[in-house]
Order: sequence, then structure tokens, then C-alpha cells
Amino acid sequence: MALGRGAGAHYTGLPLVPWSDLSCRLPPCPYPLDLARQTDDTDGTLELEAAYWAADADRTQAAYLPTDQATWVQRAVPLTWFGPAEDGRTFLAAEQQIWADEGQPHRYNDVLHDPTIHTPIVLSRVGEAVCIYDGHHRIAAAIVRGMTHIDAIVGTPKAAPSARMRRAARP
Repeated sequence: MALGRGAGAHYTGLPLVPWSDLSCRLPPCPYPLDLARQTDDTDGTLELEAAYWAADADRTQAAYLPTDQATWVQRAVPLTWFGPAEDGRTFLAAEQQIWADEGQPHRYNDVLHDPTIHTPIVLSRVGEAVCIYDGHHRIAAAIVRGMTHIDAIVGTPKAAPSARMRRAARP
């Protein structure tokens, strides 16, 4: 399952904006989750949010996309994208044990017991491959809770210009 952490911090070229400045500009996540809703990135907010979390993403994954090379939307995605449900349960149980050993046994109660997971996860997808930038624990908690979908900011490769468009752009 793709729930492991990234390979380290990398600068994406976009300015890093504090989380508190970004989260107030994100489109609200409706609950119950509207599976047909999609919010396009008309003002660049979703790309900035993805850029904030891109440093945590594993750049070696096939689905990793530099944020400026992707088209970003916010929508519900099926939890089946992230592998077998048992992997999510095992991952979250291990994380809970780690935090319990550190004296914080209730670390994930918010995502496990709140009726909604308010903050969208951030990921890129190329074909069937997925690279999670942010939201590993929320994905696992949604799986444990028996949800079928989770709200996500999803990046997909920008369409390459056609040969005709490239010719038209020449001087």
C-alpha cells in the first residue's frame, strides 16, 4: 500500500505558504461527501496546497508529479486506489502503537471518531499509479471506519500540447 512516508524534503520551486494561510482558501468539503462534485483549480489554490506538501512526497514513485506539471482538482476518490484495506488497518495500528509508546495514545482520535474527515488528502495520479503527498493517516482512518471514498486534491499530468499547437506557437 502507498501509505509509507516520503524520501525527504525537496523544494518544488513554488513558494511555501503556511498551512493556516492555505486551509482557509480551500473549497469546503461537503458531508456527506458528494461523489459527483469536482472543484477545478481556477485560482491556483490547489496547486499551492499540493506544493506545500510535495516535499513529503516520494519523488521516486511513478506517479510523482512536480506540482507545476499537473492539473489539480478537488474531488472524492475511492479508497480502493490505495490498495488492500488490510494494509490500511495494519498501518494505522502500527502508528497508534508508536504514539502510545510515546505517551500519546489518543493521537489519531480526531480522524477515527469525528464523523467527517475535513481536510482533503493530496495526491498525484498517473494512470493507475498514485503518489500520496499528504493524508496517509486520514486514508488509513477512512479505511478503518469503513468509508468508501475520501475528499482529495488530485493532480494529473497536464496534457502535452499537440503537434498542431506547437507549430502554431512558432514565430
